[in-house]
Amino acid sequence: MTSPLPEPAAMGIEAIRVAIASGHTTSRMRAITALQPYTTETCVPLLLECLNDQAFLVRSLACMGLGYKPNEQGRLALLRVLQFEGDPNVRAEAANALARHGPELALKPLLELYEKDSHWLVRSSILAALADEKGVPAEVLLELAEKAMADADPTLQESGKQLRLKLQRERFERLLG
Repeated sequence: MTSPLPEPAAMGIEAIRVAIASGHTTSRMRAITALQPYTTETCVPLLLECLNDQAFLVRSLACMGLGYKPNEQGRLALLRVLQFEGDPNVRAEAANALARHGPELALKPLLELYEKDSHWLVRSSILAALADEKGVPAEVLLELAEKAMADADPTLQESGKQLRLKLQRERFERLLG
């Protein structure tokens, strides 16, 4: 009989390291979740290790963590994920995470990815992530909305319409002051 896994909040950093090194998918997922209160310097090396996991859920959680613990090493890792990862779920999460690094670092690679990666989930994630970030120029968002509305995928078409409506509502609110 195996002992129950500790709650993520109860895991100390050594238990997290052991869980990540175990290679056990559930343990690694719990360990990634337990990293939340730790510093970026502590978390990023452990999250980078998880990017090589066989389970796409572990890789996705690691990408998410790199978005919440942004630094240059994590940003470069996310760019590699966007370029080389085969699973669109992981690429989509990496796009979300990269957007959290700020538009000055994320905008150009995410716009390039939108053009290159035709998977609806990746494109939808880019739309949503950039729409949520402060500092993304409205013209860029409007151009993305137009591209999405012209896409053959109905999910992207709807996302584009919603983004355009959001931009119109924000412009109207600014006019009303």
